[in-house]
Amino acid sequence: MAALAATSAFAQNVVSLYGTLDMGVGNISYKLNDIVQTTRSGAQSSANDTSRWGMTGTEDLGGGMAAEFKIEQGIGTNPRSGIAKDLTLTNGTSNGNAYTLDNTVLGDRELWAAVKSGAARVQVGYGVTGMRNLAVQTDAAQSNQFGNQIAHDVGAYRRAGVRVDYNLAGGWLVSGGVSGNRSNQGTVATGSGATAPALGGELRNGKGWTLGAQYTQGPINAGYFHDEVTSQSPAVLAANYAQSPAPYLTIAAAAANTTKKTDLLAASYDMGVAKLYGQYYSQKAVQNDDATDTGAGAGKIQGTSFGVRVPVGKATFFAQSLNMKDKQYVAAATGEDRKYTGSSFGVRYDVSKRTYAYVNTGSLKKDASAGSNSAGTSLANNNGTKYQQTALGIVHSF
Repeated sequence: MAALAATSAFAQNVVSLYGTLDMGVGNISYKLNDIVQTTRSGAQSSANDTSRWGMTGTEDLGGGMAAEFKIEQGIGTNPRSGIAKDLTLTNGTSNGNAYTLDNTVLGDRELWAAVKSGAARVQVGYGVTGMRNLAVQTDAAQSNQFGNQIAHDVGAYRRAGVRVDYNLAGGWLVSGGVSGNRSNQGTVATGSGATAPALGGELRNGKGWTLGAQYTQGPINAGYFHDEVTSQSPAVLAANYAQSPAPYLTIAAAAANTTKKTDLLAASYDMGVAKLYGQYYSQKAVQNDDATDTGAGAGKIQGTSFGVRVPVGKATFFAQSLNMKDKQYVAAATGEDRKYTGSSFGVRYDVSKRTYAYVNTGSLKKDASAGSNSAGTSLANNNGTKYQQTALGIVHSF
């Protein structure tokens, strides 16, 4: 890690550059309703850890206060290595995947400034939540490979907003945050020969809040977080579509609002000879603030993940399993529970303090709903899917 420091009589500023590079080779396949759709083999980036680089800094403000900032971005690939991004053989464009180089956007992972005073810390900008930190820390695989959807789903939560942390005595951390993006919508044309519909309300994406607590002391790392986020689209009040011959067709549609309520209870325990991991995850999707909604897209997905990491000399072996049930994307009234299973295994070998080699394999399978068939004629989210991934490579941190 490189660092530049400037010192004065009143304050000290420290700015550091850091990063991680993961390169290797591997194979990944994707099946839809048990029929192979795509396979990829070759050189990969970020199959285990996310290749990234960033800059962080602190300034002593005096009186026990300090200012902080971070700017972090991924290096040329999707964090979920393989074909997860677009499921196609796109190559050499920004729509590619881990077998290609994608566009790097400054600050796409972390972009925030913060002020710390004693046990309290206030952060403003774009970055991880306390729930994401707990999800990643309590995942036995701790990698980008397929296998633990809990860590990948919850771990993907980054928000633009305000985050507040408070460190209590005895190893306790209370963390919360609020976020929200809004924009007023004007009139949008519906196509050739059509009268534009009138739109009402606001478009919101990522409006929500997170709150929880985490205990980290000795061999125990445990916590609970609750998260709510709402996506809201304006209502289409009326739309007249020109037809030949007449008459015209008038359509009215209500706002499509979905609130996702997520709970994560997770922990790890270090026994010395092995470290145990466990996670419980529950997410309920509610449409239009209607708790009794039974439409497609509503309902609950919930399940558990268990794993273990065993150090043997410079090597660390891990195994992880996932079991969930999913009622989302089917009519919740049917009571259908689609099985969602995954597993991953691997080993990491420490070459030095900043470099390690790895070999891992993982899979993630989601059963088709009762309304799906092998022809895939039902809704895309109702189809059965399976990802299988194997990779080996080397990771260097700087």
